[in-house]
Amino acid sequence: MKFTKQNLEGLQATGTRYEVQLDAPGLIARVSAKGEVVLVYRYSLNGHRSKFTVGSFVGSNLDVLKQIYNDALSAVSSGIDPQAKRIQERREVEEARFEDSNARSLIQVADEYYENCIHGNNWCRQNSPKTLRDKKGIINREIRDSKIANRNINDISRSDLVQLLMVVNNRGAKVMANRVRAFVSSMFNWAVDMSYIDVSPAVRLPSNGEISRTRVLSPSEVKKFWDAIDVIENKDQQCAVRALLLTGQRRNEIATVEAHEIEDGWWTIPEEKSKNGKAHRVYISNEAWPYFWNDEGYVFKSSRANHINRSTLTHIVPEIAEAAGLEDVRCHDLRRTVATFIQSQFGSEIMDEVLNHQKQNKVTAAYGLYDFDKEKKAALIWWNNKLNEIVNGRTSKVISIAA
Repeated sequence: MKFTKQNLEGLQATGTRYEVQLDAPGLIARVSAKGEVVLVYRYSLNGHRSKFTVGSFVGSNLDVLKQIYNDALSAVSSGIDPQAKRIQERREVEEARFEDSNARSLIQVADEYYENCIHGNNWCRQNSPKTLRDKKGIINREIRDSKIANRNINDISRSDLVQLLMVVNNRGAKVMANRVRAFVSSMFNWAVDMSYIDVSPAVRLPSNGEISRTRVLSPSEVKKFWDAIDVIENKDQQCAVRALLLTGQRRNEIATVEAHEIEDGWWTIPEEKSKNGKAHRVYISNEAWPYFWNDEGYVFKSSRANHINRSTLTHIVPEIAEAAGLEDVRCHDLRRTVATFIQSQFGSEIMDEVLNHQKQNKVTAAYGLYDFDKEKKAALIWWNNKLNEIVNGRTSKVISIAA
């Protein structure tokens, strides 16, 4: 088809996208389902095929589009990639904007926000070590290498942020997309507080529905799971999984426990390792002690690092469950199982204390400083005794669960 205004105006919407070859080298007219016409130049350079969007045809801009096309055609004949040239020119324009000392890119603001969250400076609430790790991961994995990372924060639109979330969503990480959404919303609110921008673009960003898991192992499933732990050849990994089920603590806390943290029958999880940023004491019963015993260093060692990785526990728990003939069992389900058994006997308050949950009542958190050591000890002794009964069919004052 001839490259004329009359012909381009005659292209009609058909309900589906289609392309028409024009009588110019490599030039096509791409017609959308709604009838919008975009000119695209396809070319080959150094053995690689590429495409260059010339622009949208609106009737009055044909001369402009022809000039853009001819410039691209000339660039290719000179060995220059027009698409790479366009990207470089846009980058130079963005960089020029940052000559103003007050201008900040998205990644600069993200890094600055994170640094203030460490110590609670400049209208940022001080974050726990766990929250800081999560935020750092989002910055490094989802923002730093994104298309908008180096864009002026004043030029970031809601549409840009939706596209950022879609990238995460489209790889199947729907929960992570929600976490990124929460992070950018909080970060842009902080940017408004700092007067970096006047209005946050992170308004009403879409989110995915999340369904809380409710998987709890029944007594018979607990026995099957415990008996199947031996399918894991690595002894440190075996002991770590048993420790998960004996104490109900988080996988990262189990993976990184050190010998010096255990003293006089109590394991003290330091605040920098706990999720809520508060030190937590866990009673190690006579039964649990053999699995935690170690002279020095990390309790559960690894041949590849100083200690086993929490992801190792994430992966091997389903393997053990499969060997036991159990369906849909994940690492966190063990913690939920321990919690449910303890809750049934001691109530929700003691369950929360054993698991080191964040107190929901701010007044209680501020004024109620009782350590609950006596109650936690009683709850864990009862649970270990109950576990012994489940696994071996018997109970005793001094628990002995066959490994």
